[in-house]
Amino acid sequence: MSTPTSGHKKIRTIVITGGPCGGKTTAMSWLQNALTSAGYAVIFLTETFTELANGGISSYNCKDNFAFQRIQVRYQLERERLYRRAAEALANDNVVIVHDRGSMDDKPYMEPEEFAAILKELDQDEVSFRDKYDAVFHLVTAAKGALPFYTTANNTARTETPEEAIDLDEKTLAAWAGHPHLRIIDNSTDFNGKMLRLLKEVMTSTGSTTTPTASGWRSSRPTSPPTGTRSAASACGAPAAATSTTRPPSGTPPTAGAWRWRSA
Repeated sequence: MSTPTSGHKKIRTIVITGGPCGGKTTAMSWLQNALTSAGYAVIFLTETFTELANGGISSYNCKDNFAFQRIQVRYQLERERLYRRAAEALANDNVVIVHDRGSMDDKPYMEPEEFAAILKELDQDEVSFRDKYDAVFHLVTAAKGALPFYTTANNTARTETPEEAIDLDEKTLAAWAGHPHLRIIDNSTDFNGKMLRLLKEVMTSTGSTTTPTASGWRSSRPTSPPTGTRSAASACGAPAAATSTTRPPSGTPPTAGAWRWRSA
């Protein structure tokens, strides 16, 4: 949680999560611009699963899924500790650590008893494990409420049907249910409107007085429009990098490319 570390320094931790084709990738560039313009130092903690998979570590070359999940959860926690220490070392007294998914995003990919066993190993309860972040923002998949804009064409790592995307979206949201500052960013507007609603919620959570609007940025600091601005027709956001990897839910048999499951 956000607590002063020394003097007037305050570190805030937020999670950007959601279903496939929810706009998470594009949201990161909007957040970078908006938070920096509001005077925050911004640190991005990239998705732990993708980092492990790009390094050759996945549930398919570990002895089983549980062995992989144990590695992933512990690595996530170690990275979070390291990034907090890095945040404490920054000169700026106001720091936001943006997590590309958080520790609860792993829960849908495990059996309930496996997740409980990991918490026991870590000597943690689920509530504190979930609520250590200051705020969580769930970007709803375009498959739910913006189906004409749901696509797998702009991301070779994305294989989910709309039905599968909705199922993953709901399981992810259920994992975070109960967090005191969980905000759901749905598809009730066009994509730019969705991003602006996300920014407004993030700014509110940090205590910033900066108000993003469709016509620009209302702030006391010089600003520029966010990079990565997209129309509703590009609702999934920027295509993932070629090295982006995804994973299947627990119990999914491996097929050619099937382990590429989790999408932006």
